[in-house]
Amino acid sequence: MKIRIVPILALLVLLTMAATGCIWPKLEISYPLEQHESILTQDGWQLFAVHYRPEQPRPGALPVVMCHGATSTTAVFDMDEQYSLARYFARRGYEVYVVNLRGRNGCVPPEQGPKAGWNYDDYFNYDMPAIIEFVIEQTGAQSLNWIGHSMGGMLIYSYAGCVDSSRINSVVAVASPMIFYGDDYTKRFAVIAGHTPRFWKTLRIRRLMRLAAPLADDLKSSAFLVANVDGFQDSIITRYAYNSIPNISMGFIRQLSQMAGNLELYNAAGTMNYQDCLAGFDVPLLAVAGKLDYLGTPEAVRFAYDRVASSDKTYRVFGRANGNIQDYGHGDVIISDGAVAEIHPYIFEWVTAHQ
Repeated sequence: MKIRIVPILALLVLLTMAATGCIWPKLEISYPLEQHESILTQDGWQLFAVHYRPEQPRPGALPVVMCHGATSTTAVFDMDEQYSLARYFARRGYEVYVVNLRGRNGCVPPEQGPKAGWNYDDYFNYDMPAIIEFVIEQTGAQSLNWIGHSMGGMLIYSYAGCVDSSRINSVVAVASPMIFYGDDYTKRFAVIAGHTPRFWKTLRIRRLMRLAAPLADDLKSSAFLVANVDGFQDSIITRYAYNSIPNISMGFIRQLSQMAGNLELYNAAGTMNYQDCLAGFDVPLLAVAGKLDYLGTPEAVRFAYDRVASSDKTYRVFGRANGNIQDYGHGDVIISDGAVAEIHPYIFEWVTAHQ
């Protein structure tokens, strides 16, 4: 049996080009160099941020930080001009920083020390204080507004509740659970993922997702966990799959699986339950949920809302029963035609009312 070397090599070259962006360059999200920011953490990681400076600053407006979720990047807040919540705020006078936590596009690991295996504790102990300190120092503001999607909201619940809330002016937590009330199938999957071997440091799916992105439209029915696919436009699914899904740390997956198994979220040492931080969270809060969200369910979002100490707090479920365009899922609650039409303005007005 003859092995045809040339066709095999050609296929390998094709796959490599696809995974690195040479074949589908129109899918690539890029930002001008002058918007790039590098944020140094105490343990040596350089985090990446996109910085928007408003052409006409809004008087009295404090800077806004936007932070993605566990399996996402800056793209969830800033995919393009049409769907970008970051640019929506910048056009209306806010200075905006869209951040990437460690391990994602544009982030640089330390020359010495761990380059993989990070977990929720590392985001909490290193990335959060570095981001907040950087933005406060660069803008000269006394405090900032934080908008987090999914884990991006969980982290600010944890940090402001257990470390320091003095420099947080307001928080918008979008689809951010501090407990897991998902369906049984998802729970079983999460528990199994939590028992993966310790030597497995990283789930390397980024290149695979970039390669498969043009097929995302055909596979969108399987994406019910991350969005209400009926309201998720095809062009968004393709670009999101190509740009926003990073390699995922198994250390983080193992730690977060606790919420599926025992409904608690402890640090890796088992000495601190991050849910306890909710009692110390006293910042003005807007908690947003999507009616058809299977990850950050309305009940899970409400769990955090009910336990924070904030005297100024609002809980809002977006769905048809409340007069909205559609029943929103986990991703389309922040990036979809419907979100642009009714959720972005709602978030903007709430943040502006709290300056």
